[in-house]
Amino acid sequence: MVVSPLVKENRELQAANARLTKKLKNAELIIEVQKSGCVVGQPDSEYPDRRGELMSAALELGDSVGKAVACRALGVPRASLYRRMQPAVPRRVRRAPARALDAAERQTVLDHLHSERFCDKARPRSLPP
Repeated sequence: MVVSPLVKENRELQAANARLTKKLKNAELIIEVQKSGCVVGQPDSEYPDRRGELMSAALELGDSVGKAVACRALGVPRASLYRRMQPAVPRRVRRAPARALDAAERQTVLDHLHSERFCDKARPRSLPP
């Protein structure tokens, strides 16, 4: 079956329109997240809780636009996002070795090491002007 050039061009334009519509939707979602209070591109010292906000926003946005796109737009490492998505694994409590000191013996050793005998006798060096 022969496809006319107009039908072929129409299909290509419809595909391009669908692709651009999806990109526009993603961009609008990202802009909306950025407007909602997540400060992107600012030093962490000025905004200490910024990383948590950005991670939360990337998690929410990742469901609709994809995790890679959300992380790239918000400047969040993708590995950190995936790590946050994993359930927390409880830490296994390690048994004390058989030859470990008990609390009283440990305190005796520390008291001995902090005694006058082990104090630094060297004169403090003067700082250069």
